[in-house]
Amino acid sequence: MYEFTFFTGNHQQFMNNLSKQGYLNLVRTIRDPLYGPIHLTEQELLIVDHPLFRRLHNVRQNGLLYYIFPSATHTRFEHSLGVVQSATYILEALFHNCLVSSNKPTTAIKESKCKNNKAYNLKLLNDKEVCTLFRILRLTALIHDIGHGPLSHTFDSFAPLRSNIVDILKSEPVLKPLQPFINHIAGQDKNRIEHEEMSCIIFTKIWNDIEGDNIIPQVISSILLDYVPNCIPEQYIRFIPLLRDIIASAPVDADRMDYIERDSLSFGVSYGIYDRPRLLKSFLVYCEETDYDSFHFRLGIKKSGIRAVENFIQARFELFVQVYYHKTNQALEQMLQEVAKIASEESIDIFKEKSLSLILTTYLKLTDKHFVDLLSGEDNKIQNASINEIGKEILNRKLWKRIFDADNEELVDKVYSHINGNEEYRLKKVQIDPKATKDLDKGAKILFRDKDGVYTVSESNWLDHSPMMEALSTEENKIHRIYLKSSDKELAKDLRIKIRNYEHQIRK
Repeated sequence: MYEFTFFTGNHQQFMNNLSKQGYLNLVRTIRDPLYGPIHLTEQELLIVDHPLFRRLHNVRQNGLLYYIFPSATHTRFEHSLGVVQSATYILEALFHNCLVSSNKPTTAIKESKCKNNKAYNLKLLNDKEVCTLFRILRLTALIHDIGHGPLSHTFDSFAPLRSNIVDILKSEPVLKPLQPFINHIAGQDKNRIEHEEMSCIIFTKIWNDIEGDNIIPQVISSILLDYVPNCIPEQYIRFIPLLRDIIASAPVDADRMDYIERDSLSFGVSYGIYDRPRLLKSFLVYCEETDYDSFHFRLGIKKSGIRAVENFIQARFELFVQVYYHKTNQALEQMLQEVAKIASEESIDIFKEKSLSLILTTYLKLTDKHFVDLLSGEDNKIQNASINEIGKEILNRKLWKRIFDADNEELVDKVYSHINGNEEYRLKKVQIDPKATKDLDKGAKILFRDKDGVYTVSESNWLDHSPMMEALSTEENKIHRIYLKSSDKELAKDLRIKIRNYEHQIRK
């Protein structure tokens, strides 16, 4: 049984005690503008120093958003380190909150084995399990974005072909740990490999270079891909869903917590501010029954923390609406989506190489700037006139113009039909894909005190408990725009005048 001898609520003291007792051999401190000192183990440092991780220095967290917010130049390297710290905060809080809850006069967590949908007392874990939790969580947090290409999800349409990656997984000895995942990866319906899958491949290569065993890449791949093959040792299985919830789930996770604060700090705005200490105070672990009559652990949030979650979702909503959905940033997004659509239709492949080493060499070269240069026609890797034209427009900041927006889809449809009657105009009608409030039903569950005073999973979802979240979700679906597929300012001005006149007529 694990003794709570150093979960004091003081993070610095907590990290020092972890190191002293041999759970985390901390050897390096990196200064971060958001968290201050971030401590890394020797193993984590070997990963950070690997060229395949250092490439993240050249991949901006928000792609071309610096075109609009000049200070938005922070990278996925910084974010990856930040998620290590954020995830550590969450796991530390889970232990501390368990200690507090189990000591309440009316015991909120029973000293017993797993019970379905009941909060679990982490004091029942042994030392080895605690060490495993922290080690796997931090490694997963560190490499969760390592498979990202430049310009965020725009690159997805240019990623290596899934069929080629499956062939490499079957034949490449370095990737032997991932062979149990081949059928799962091959069975996905997307033609291109996704960044989570690429993260598993790149990490397996790094791990082979620094350690060599199979288990750690397999466990981390199970977390990132949300798929647990039979080869995973039993001692890891019950922790995998919890670790996935902590790293990347809704409504709150380490990934979101870091990028909301980090982006807000970098942009110079206050939209992404939330009450991190109150949020951390709300986390607990609960047991969820599996199909095999056993249990695994999941992340829960106490009902008393709903207001803190609302604060977090509102901060996220405001950041999306005011920054990520900014009309000019969305012009860039629409241009890049057009590029992605053409690339998909034309089956353009910049990874003509069929070996792991050559594909990874290409990834090492793929900075944001290099990728935009490729879109513009440099190196002749992308020989498509339409893509090259858009690439040059992006490179020279000749962006499409927004000519109309409204929260009424019917009105936008009428305006679009009226203006688009003239074939000389190239217009695009856009409804923002809501992201700030998505997936609220896929992650952490609400925990309430049952008749015995024990924290238990609520059958209701977040929107049932929070009219505010429901309202934000509704509002996010109301953003409709029309873009002119041109940087012609005069034409855009004329169209806006025509639209105003037409809008005035139909509103009479």
